[in-house]
Amino acid sequence: MRAEEEGVVALDQTDRGGATAVAGSGEAAKALGRSVASSLTLSTKRLGLLKQAVPSMRKVAMLWNKEDLGITLRYQASADAAKSLGTAVLPLGVAGPDDFADAFIAMDGEQPDAILMVADALTILNRKRVFDYAAAHRLPAIYDFDFYVRDGGST
Repeated sequence: MRAEEEGVVALDQTDRGGATAVAGSGEAAKALGRSVASSLTLSTKRLGLLKQAVPSMRKVAMLWNKEDLGITLRYQASADAAKSLGTAVLPLGVAGPDDFADAFIAMDGEQPDAILMVADALTILNRKRVFDYAAAHRLPAIYDFDFYVRDGGST
């Protein structure tokens, strides 16, 4: 049975980085199941669009908030999709604003062909730094929302 039809077992992150299972049923759980499934599907589709735009893409840097379990699931779905497309992943999980500098240093060393950023509050608040890095290194990037492009991000 599909989660969006029968409800969902959601994972709730604990303070120490672990997760606890929370069983759900009813309309709220069904809606959550549809939302999670849609988010995972959209994340992998964005990667496919990036691969179409950059057919020579051999390595993609993926930025995401590693402290957010839901965002980590979206990252993992995208990483799995990348592997199926024959694209290596440079995983750049960040936990705070200071981690972006380390992510940029990692990209300087590993030189990805493109960037995929999974949106949440942390990455949204630091988006200009990612835009500037991508522009300075002439890296195509894909984001979750169109306002990123209006704000200076490009694909």
